Amino acid sequence: MFEISEYIAARGGSPFARWFDRLDGRSAAKNEPMALTRNVKETVRARMERDPGFRQALLEEGIERLLAGEVDLGKAVLRDYVNATIGFQELGDLTAKSPKSLMRMLGRDGNPQARHLFKIISCLQEREGLELKVHALR
Repeated sequence: MFEISEYIAARGGSPFARWFDRLDGRSAAKNEPMALTRNVKETVRARMERDPGFRQALLEEGIERLLAGEVDLGKAVLRDYVNATIGFQELGDLTAKSPKSLMRMLGRDGNPQARHLFKIISCLQEREGLELKVHALR
């Protein structure tokens, strides 16, 4: 079964990335979010549809990566989450932003303003029925 750690590894260049690189034909040496293959995307989408816990964990992981300063990885995870759940059209309706603008914000070269990013996160949390809180780890 496809797990969050495997997905994140594919996106972030951790030890699992070499396995996913072979699927995608890319090098983990670049240390940047990878484009996922169609099979991996379909696997993630299918798992998200049948497993609410996986879907929620993926949203949490994307937000945690943003908070950890891994902005490119966090945006990539959120983009994949949106594509596999509500889509950018519905997110655009919820945020009063154009879908294309949202796609650019969460794209590889996107640089969303904090207020737009937090609005996206707020809408995704509300739609998922989650209330995520930040806790300090010591």
